[in-house]
Amino acid sequence: MRHAWLAVPLLYLQPLFTHLALTTLTETPLAFYGTLSTWLLLKNRPTASAAVIALAPITRYEAIVFLPVWAIALWRMRAAWWNYLLLIWAMLAYNLGAGLWLETLPINRFIEPAGSPHYGRGTWMTFVPKLAVACGPIVVALAFMGAWRILRRPFGWLCLLAPVSYFVAETVVYRWGVYSSGGYSRFLVPLAGWLAVLAVAGIEPICLRRRRWLRLRALAVCGLLTAGLWVVSEIEWQLNPPEVAASWLPLVVPLRIALAGLCVLLAIPALYVLARPRPERLRPVGQFIFVTLLVALVLPAVWALIPLRLNPQQRIMRDTAAEFSCGGWDTSPMLAANLWMYYWTDRYRPQGQCDSWTALAGAQPGTLFVWDARFCTDPDIAMPRGALADKPEWQLLWTSPPRPGDSTAFLEVYKRIAGP
Repeated sequence: MRHAWLAVPLLYLQPLFTHLALTTLTETPLAFYGTLSTWLLLKNRPTASAAVIALAPITRYEAIVFLPVWAIALWRMRAAWWNYLLLIWAMLAYNLGAGLWLETLPINRFIEPAGSPHYGRGTWMTFVPKLAVACGPIVVALAFMGAWRILRRPFGWLCLLAPVSYFVAETVVYRWGVYSSGGYSRFLVPLAGWLAVLAVAGIEPICLRRRRWLRLRALAVCGLLTAGLWVVSEIEWQLNPPEVAASWLPLVVPLRIALAGLCVLLAIPALYVLARPRPERLRPVGQFIFVTLLVALVLPAVWALIPLRLNPQQRIMRDTAAEFSCGGWDTSPMLAANLWMYYWTDRYRPQGQCDSWTALAGAQPGTLFVWDARFCTDPDIAMPRGALADKPEWQLLWTSPPRPGDSTAFLEVYKRIAGP
């Protein structure tokens, strides 16, 4: 590919990839596995490629959709039969180890689709704005432009089919509300490597120096696609309003108005360029489109360089964990619906359903329970605020400050003082 080196900056210009690159979340290593496996196929090393992509389903469950895609690639390469077996080696080892030491089979997760109602459901368009948030609207637009061009190259179909299948899987899972999917934008970070390659293919016409008219039309198409992404996003947000942090609420309307105006400024000159049969007197228009797209490409990446910070809920949990030390509760057993409390207090989560009424009923004297306003009020737990206040066997030890915008405590710490 011409200008193949652009894949690297186009990868790190994707805001959430850069933002999460220094974290231990599963999306970043999954992006690495997918990119490395694709490169190994291009180098005619199907055995190594199959062995690497086998790690995908044990990194994120929905990545199991990559295995049939790789099976097709192995078949088209006429790879030896043992390469197909390598596609499942990680799943076999993972389930064998979990079965022997944890007495559970992770593969059962696939046949138990019922999820928590906490996360709700999306629409068929939910992940369109999330894709723009995760990868940047300009990279997504360039990837659309490069889709048809990449098909003419070796394994170009794989660079297109793999991200499409994963995107569809995420959409279907969240649309049906199964497998407790939160529908977060970061779930699409694994597509970063493929989108960077597709974007390189899409940017090729823009890099043509001697064919100014073709370059200008490519810029116009990119501008229209960017505006189209915004239109779809606005439709989705009208159908399914996103949750916005209280601190951001005053900025939501001005930001949406500003972005809508920017898209209009992109769409009008883009349509003007595409409607003109000749490129005369269009150089200023092309420069305007180019500068606008460049700013829209770079600004999200600049935002991504801002260090990750704790949100208000996380700060409250951190401070609550500090109270454990001050109160001498470090050695007391603990139950919590919010799994982050186990992280902040440096504990392992007990096996089984530790956030249910059944677990609380069987708790021994001295056991702590951390009630939180986020998960305990879910229908699958159904533990409203004050549910333990009238139970004499539970004593309220500590309450946290409220979240911004709330008037009541976010966390309440109870202690079991009588046996079951």
